[in-house]
Amino acid sequence: MFQYTVVDRILRSAVAQAYTNNRYAARCLLSSLAAGPSMLRYSRLMDVQETIGERIARLREAHGWTQQALADRAAVSRVAISHIEMDLSTPSERTITLLSGLFKLEPRDLVANTSYPRAKTERLPFVACCYTTLELQLALLERDMAWLRRLQQSPQWSRLADELLKAWSPQLAAWRREALEQEQQHWIAAARRALREACRQPQSPVVTKGCE
Repeated sequence: MFQYTVVDRILRSAVAQAYTNNRYAARCLLSSLAAGPSMLRYSRLMDVQETIGERIARLREAHGWTQQALADRAAVSRVAISHIEMDLSTPSERTITLLSGLFKLEPRDLVANTSYPRAKTERLPFVACCYTTLELQLALLERDMAWLRRLQQSPQWSRLADELLKAWSPQLAAWRREALEQEQQHWIAAARRALREACRQPQSPVVTKGCE
């Protein structure tokens, strides 16, 4: 009973100091358990670099999103995001999967070396959808433009360029009207410029005749 009380007291001090960002002191306290059988029980605490709430808040800020913007993307409330970031609640496996896709990470990479429960981590899928329909369509447009550039010497180039312009211009205009986010507007504007440039008639080299 006395041994458990000492171990528990050391761990409580370590956790308290970790939350005040004094992680070095926390590790020193935890190292005192190395010789005891309880080390296996608490060894996972040594791998925790940040809480899951801190990880999500850091990634959200890196993307320049507010809590409300992230909540809208993940189909949850702003209060739910706030509670997650303050570690007042633990996100479900579904929420972690949605958030990992938004951050362009795999679900298990999102929670790696955090305080996220191991049991929940083991139930996470290995992959998540990381790209929106708009991102996929813009990638297909880039593929079509690359294909057209390879055919610049073809006698059919003008016809193919005209078909490409007619096929994609209305779609880009529709996306421009529907896109609500500034970032998506930038993507669409850049794609429209690239499409016009790709479909521009290549200029024939000027040939000068030598003086006879």
